[in-house]
Amino acid sequence: MEAVFTAIVKKEGLFSFNLIAKEIDYYYNNLQFEPSYYKTFPHDQIAQHVHSLIAAKKISEIGKLGESVKLSLKESDHAFFLATNDRMSEIRAEIVGFIRDTPST
Repeated sequence: MEAVFTAIVKKEGLFSFNLIAKEIDYYYNNLQFEPSYYKTFPHDQIAQHVHSLIAAKKISEIGKLGESVKLSLKESDHAFFLATNDRMSEIRAEIVGFIRDTPST
């Protein structure tokens, strides 16, 4: 968790230390990712995921959308998707599209 915190603070510098610490704690202790997630993604990618979640929450807050969050980070060979229950059908459609459009190796 410390490496993720450092990566966000060093690289981005957009959010307060307290907010970043709070969101990292939430990310690691409340989202219940499979342990393989933390083994698969390096700290800098997890930092990008956390940073994107913070940004998505801020956009939701500004737009008065409540806790409705949908996050999609796509690269040519991998992707990361995260959504609250109310946005799950949208994210499922994106996942299906990503799998369909990604060439198999």
